[in-house]
Amino acid sequence: MAKIRRVSGLRVRLGGLARSGWPPPGAATPPPPTRDVMRDLRIEPDGPGVLPIAEARDGSTCSDSRDETPGDAERAASAWFGVGPEAWGDG
Repeated sequence: MAKIRRVSGLRVRLGGLARSGWPPPGAATPPPPTRDVMRDLRIEPDGPGVLPIAEARDGSTCSDSRDETPGDAERAASAWFGVGPEAWGDG
């Protein structure tokens, strides 16, 4: 499928989120694990909208969503991953 826009080699930190619920507050728990992955982002046409896809280069994770326009997808990538407008290249 033809890509509309892309960002290559984005370093993303996964994990490290605080736990909620069990175990109870004050219990001894190890810190949540984190790991850094290199991700490639792309925006592909999908019917009347677009499909932004974020895929780890090592194949360990992949996520997508659906937006109405490439601009909407770029704004979502900014909110999720901190990607600025200057990072995007043509497909």
